Amino acid sequence: MHTNNFVKTGRILFALAFIMGGLLHLTGPAFTATMVPGFFGAPYFWVYFTGVAQLAFATSALLKKHDQLAALLLALMMLVFIATIHLPTAAGGDFMGVIGFMRDLGYTGAALLYAGTVAQHRLFKSAGAKIQHQPGNA
Repeated sequence: MHTNNFVKTGRILFALAFIMGGLLHLTGPAFTATMVPGFFGAPYFWVYFTGVAQLAFATSALLKKHDQLAALLLALMMLVFIATIHLPTAAGGDFMGVIGFMRDLGYTGAALLYAGTVAQHRLFKSAGAKIQHQPGNA
């Protein structure tokens, strides 16, 4: 498979994960609302807001419009999740907090990789090079 096919497939699969996550936030908010830290207030607002944000990233990635900005904002959202939800939960001894931390850390890294290499509509013109296949290079 050519490198560009890997990139295209990865972009679609990455977007699909956030379509599913966004739809879960919008169709089943009661479960996710229990995870919103009390100091944020209005837990249902934040569940819906983050669900829409996930769908916005997926839409940007699939349409290749404003996708670098969307990926950077997604990375920021994931870092907020890590700092306000997963680290406190993990520190309290809940293993699900560790799992959430690892998952969202991976999402953060993937979103930053996307912003730097895959994004078609660049906010920052010098934010990385496009992935190019060069024969003989690993």
